[in-house]
Amino acid sequence: TEWRLGRRLQEQLEAMPDAVALFNAKGRLTASNGKLARFLCGGANGGTDARVALNDATPDELYARLSCDDEAVTRARERAIANATDPDATLSFELPGHGERPVLIKERPIDAGGRAVSVYHAPFTTRTQRRKDPLTGLASRAHLVAMITERCRRTPLDLTLLIVELRSFRQINETFGRSAGDELLKATAASLRHFMPDHALCARTGGDEFAIMVDGNCDRDDIEARTDRFLASLSRGLKVSDAALPVRASAGVAYGPEHGSTVTELLTSADSACSQAKRLGNNKLMVFNSDHQQRARHQHRLEVGLQNAIERKELLLHYQPQIELEHGLTCGMEALLRWNSRQLGRVSPAEFIPVAEHSGIIRRLGAWVLETAIADYQRLEAYGMEPLILSVNISRKQFDNGRIVDDILAVCDARQFDPRRLCLETARTPRLPDQRSQDRSRLHRRHRQRPPQSGHRRRRGQHRQQHRRHRRRRRHRERRATRDRQEPRLPPGAGVPRVRADGGNEFPGRRAERLRRRFDERLRHGFD
Repeated sequence: TEWRLGRRLQEQLEAMPDAVALFNAKGRLTASNGKLARFLCGGANGGTDARVALNDATPDELYARLSCDDEAVTRARERAIANATDPDATLSFELPGHGERPVLIKERPIDAGGRAVSVYHAPFTTRTQRRKDPLTGLASRAHLVAMITERCRRTPLDLTLLIVELRSFRQINETFGRSAGDELLKATAASLRHFMPDHALCARTGGDEFAIMVDGNCDRDDIEARTDRFLASLSRGLKVSDAALPVRASAGVAYGPEHGSTVTELLTSADSACSQAKRLGNNKLMVFNSDHQQRARHQHRLEVGLQNAIERKELLLHYQPQIELEHGLTCGMEALLRWNSRQLGRVSPAEFIPVAEHSGIIRRLGAWVLETAIADYQRLEAYGMEPLILSVNISRKQFDNGRIVDDILAVCDARQFDPRRLCLETARTPRLPDQRSQDRSRLHRRHRQRPPQSGHRRRRGQHRQQHRRHRRRRRHRERRATRDRQEPRLPPGAGVPRVRADGGNEFPGRRAERLRRRFDERLRHGFD
């Protein structure tokens, strides 16, 4: 009976159109059809030998014979297991085959804890779509990563990876439409093919990101010169929608093996160099530097720490008094933000403020500073502090959302704080856009009415003229004393020579010094 069941199962497997292998609960091969043997051998001959070689094999051994990359097999199967929503779901993943076509695997559970594995050749259309970007015709990111991985496995020497990011793609896409954005990507791809070497592999790795791999013994100066010419052509403009539109971009380059010996290290190094080029300005090229990477990692740690700094109560405000130099009176107080991180220690505002502006955390920090400063001011006022002007620093990034005025007034209303006592200070930056100018005008209109004067200000106004009179008199006395020291007044007749008893001459006063010297010379040489 068991023999008949086994024969019937084998007949059913042979009748199936796919290459199939069955494994028991222990993970051992129990049955397979001839199509799997021919799949492994590449033809009809040798199928028996392949079936004998697979006798009592495991799924890993089967996958090792199907694919040329053991690491790719492990990653693909783990990714399929992680994406599965049900433990009994069918796992589907693709492996790089020994030939050009990849292998498609479908692994599904069967009775008694076993598993059935079906093997297919991946469709040609799927392989083409994964290797080529359908819009630009360049290589895809997956194909680029596969080529770099294969190249690094052989040797990472003389390998160049260049990453180009279009900074104005979103603006052109939103201004002229998606069709213009597609034309921009096509024009950029054509320009890359024109300026890069013929043997370079150009790929589109993201929405507005391109990558170029140059394999072999290449001149690094030539690669950088080609990239500079490419960026210069973008500055002159690409033809998009029958118009030459200037394009802003950034480029970063990494060289193997000093900048990385694996695909992950090279991509990370090139990305870091591209980010540094973006900070330098438009259409800049930057070669990877380890210092830049360390700086980028430090900024990443700052950004992660700032995300939770408010909840961890690591932020605090220091208040700097504002003194009028004319009278030495305190007229205001300025709130200064400080950060004492548990992991990083004391961080200077010059370090974390630019990171907060770049990441967008500055809006949360600005709101926290305003609320905390007003609360501290009201607490000090309750202890008897005279009314002062509260100065708070705001970033130009806080004008981007267009709600800064409403947010500030909402905080003042919630705290019942007079906004006329609030002074907002911004750094000196280029001219703000229209929306920021409108917000600033609204703030000026709210502050047009002068705040009520405090007691010391009224007293200062009453005695202002008296102070000015005293200052004028004091300056007059100082000028007169200085003039007397430099040019003392001479008594009458000081310019007339007088003869002393010893026969010498006397000319009192400094104004007659020159005349005295001339008179002495005449005494020595005689009068003519």
